[in-house]
Amino acid sequence: MLKNTLYLVLLIFLFGCEESLPPIDFNTANTGEWTYAVIGEADVPAAQEKTIVIEDLTGVRCSNCPKAAETAKNIKELYKERVAVIGVYPQEPKNLTTPYKDFPDLRTDNAQLVASNLFDFSNQLPGGGVNRRLFDGKTTLNVPFNSWLNASDEIKTETSLLNIELTKTEVSEREFTIRTDLTFTAKPIGNPFITILLLENNIAHPQTNTTGTDYDYVHQHVLREMYTPYNGSPIFSATTSLAPDRGVTAKKEWTITIPDHVNVAEASIVVFVNYNEATNKEILQCKEVKLK
Repeated sequence: MLKNTLYLVLLIFLFGCEESLPPIDFNTANTGEWTYAVIGEADVPAAQEKTIVIEDLTGVRCSNCPKAAETAKNIKELYKERVAVIGVYPQEPKNLTTPYKDFPDLRTDNAQLVASNLFDFSNQLPGGGVNRRLFDGKTTLNVPFNSWLNASDEIKTETSLLNIELTKTEVSEREFTIRTDLTFTAKPIGNPFITILLLENNIAHPQTNTTGTDYDYVHQHVLREMYTPYNGSPIFSATTSLAPDRGVTAKKEWTITIPDHVNVAEASIVVFVNYNEATNKEILQCKEVKLK
């Protein structure tokens, strides 16, 4: 009897102490595998013009943030499809970011990760940067918004070392597949990562400005979801058959679900390739596709 009791206790201990699995993140993109190939030199396409990526760190109670948004808007109107704007609404500081009562919360955890880990914004808004580039003479990626145009003009003259082509397929009202076709036109200096995120336009939410509160303010390019880690997912690994170089292609298909609180008709997917080195986070190329 004692032997049976000890055996039962041992079973309970072994199975009761089994580590539980982490919760499933239903907003993570379901993905296929990367496929790689090498194309002949004659088939390597001309390099695309580099896209200017403005990340605008902002908050609904930040009085100077509308000026930064207007600056980004003007650059977008000036260079049109050459520009992608991402409105990053971090959690902190709460006195600048807390949503107005009865309006949607534009803040996300990923926005906070971008702000804190990439831009070292020290809870001061507005902030942000251009292509996550560490510009000459700077010690941080955080670029004042009144310098965004000069930074954009520098990047506008450049071509990208890889081309990005996106193919969108609607599976259902809130599910899409995005195929990413990458072709390297030059060898990168580091390991490239891919970042995929969801933006939403035309969100009505009051905005503090320098004279009070604009209750008719409409927010654009709002970061709503990220389908990769905030600093990207590796495209190549130690076990990959090929390394990134001129003429190498990498292709992958992503199945993406749009959260219920996002208006699909106002949404777009942004895909960019970036470095993720300790001292180099630069965005190499970016493309955006509307969902509707």
